[in-house]
Amino acid sequence: MDTIDSNSNNPADNSEVANDKPSTVISKSFFGEPAPLNPDQQDRILYIKVLKRRMAVIICSIAVLALAFGYWYNLRTHAQSVGLDPMVLEQTARDNPHDLEAQLAWAEVLVKAKRVEDASPVLEQAKRIAPNDSRVYALLGIAAVSGHRDSEARDLLNESLKRNPSDISALRTLANLDAQQHHLAPAIKGFERLTQINPKDADAWQRLGLLLIGARENYRSYDALSHAAALAPNDILTQRAFGNMALHAGRLPEAKKALQAVLALDPNDQEALTGLGGVLMQTDPSPSGLASAETYTTTALQSAPSAIAYRIRGQIRMMQRNFPGAIEDLNFSVRLEPEHRSTYVYLSQCYARAGKPDLAKKATAIYEKLTEEGLAKDRTAALRPVSKK
Repeated sequence: MDTIDSNSNNPADNSEVANDKPSTVISKSFFGEPAPLNPDQQDRILYIKVLKRRMAVIICSIAVLALAFGYWYNLRTHAQSVGLDPMVLEQTARDNPHDLEAQLAWAEVLVKAKRVEDASPVLEQAKRIAPNDSRVYALLGIAAVSGHRDSEARDLLNESLKRNPSDISALRTLANLDAQQHHLAPAIKGFERLTQINPKDADAWQRLGLLLIGARENYRSYDALSHAAALAPNDILTQRAFGNMALHAGRLPEAKKALQAVLALDPNDQEALTGLGGVLMQTDPSPSGLASAETYTTTALQSAPSAIAYRIRGQIRMMQRNFPGAIEDLNFSVRLEPEHRSTYVYLSQCYARAGKPDLAKKATAIYEKLTEEGLAKDRTAALRPVSKK
């Protein structure tokens, strides 16, 4: 008996005709020879081959059109920010090679669309027209950032700021570059300058607030994020950051408003659900209020485990006098974030109330140890020379 030959070149060896009736088997038969094909089967196989070729051509054409459309749409999106069609901008730049504004307008669209290679000759032409215009160097710097040439970008952006210290594009790009490279002080200074130039710059206020969190300047961070939240009520990142900062600062009405705004945009946002649980725990300690707070944190934990969600739910359960449940949650929190000191305080209280004094003392000892280690790190940091970077 012959086996089925998977390398056969017979055009009839095609899975797409495998559903024909048994009397017209297409592969080798049990008797070792291919069964003959009738005219209908031959026509069908030829039709399938032609159809496959046509489909391949159609798919390739669609892919090319999609790429072309993506390029056009990207250009169009950025060009619309200045209210002009990209084709008009390109043609204007070509027709007016000595017009600085025409070159800059087209170059800006290309740079923002990340068409750096196409933007380079346009920017070089603009540089020849106006070698001291800050905008030329700012766009060259942005193009260098897109090309991951950070050192070159920094030099170009500084050249822009030498010519115009208030060039917004240069300031923003340099501040973002500093933030990405963890140069906190100059990044903060850059975004502060942007908010001074334009107090309604929501992006600058948001980034300033986030950087100030990293600098442990929580009061200034709260103020910056408050400005950003007022200017961008539908920005989920801004509202989330402000809600969490307000909760940390004890500004509970503001925290509740911001976190509810986040959930209006994304009902499953884990941080907002956790934060609202913390807000309700403090603003409504009634049985119904605590039940609602527990529901928020439980929903957050269903999406992904987090130390803060376990910690807040542990506090809620402690207030409900559900000490076994609270101890379980707080221990989960410790496993996920073993260096968070306040968790051990809550654990110690729960163990004490649950009649487990030895475990309460152990939790207190860990808290005291972590506190001493933290103070030692702070003393070391205070003695370290301040970088001038």
